Amino acid sequence: MKQKLSGIGLAVVEIVVGLFLLINPDLLTIAVVVIAGIALIAMGIVSLIGYFRSDPVGSVLGQGMTKGLMEVAIGLFILIKNGWVVEVFNSVIALAILLLGVSKIGMSVDLIRLKDNGWKPALVDAVVTLVCAFIIMSVSATDAVWMVIGISLIVQAVLDIVVTFLSGKKPNDEDVVVEE
Repeated sequence: MKQKLSGIGLAVVEIVVGLFLLINPDLLTIAVVVIAGIALIAMGIVSLIGYFRSDPVGSVLGQGMTKGLMEVAIGLFILIKNGWVVEVFNSVIALAILLLGVSKIGMSVDLIRLKDNGWKPALVDAVVTLVCAFIIMSVSATDAVWMVIGISLIVQAVLDIVVTFLSGKKPNDEDVVVEE
């Protein structure tokens, strides 16, 4: 039950993000990039503090100094070059959605093997996710990419909710063919 609720919660977040992408993609994109840059800088500072607070042997082995400096450097780069990062971000999102689609194909095959009735909507969800990934990869204008991403997030989230409700149901006994 907790898994289903967390899945539905994640789908609701996807719907909200999708709506924001449709309403104001530029603002949301810049906000995400800036928040990511600030988060990396904060993580880097925490890593550096941890490096200097821990014992020298543990610090050297954990490479806290290197990790901290790299996180701060990447965070600063993201904040300074946010326009470039937004362009690269489009490709990263397309790749992430493509990998998500491949994962969903695996899940639908798992459901088939488990004789779970939820495999059909899961397969539809996987195919829609893959189609969305390919559309995002083929569109070049940034606003169009974000609109497609927004629509695909909403569609995927709705399909995820459907799959969540339908998965876990076993076929009826009359649906199972027993070989004699």
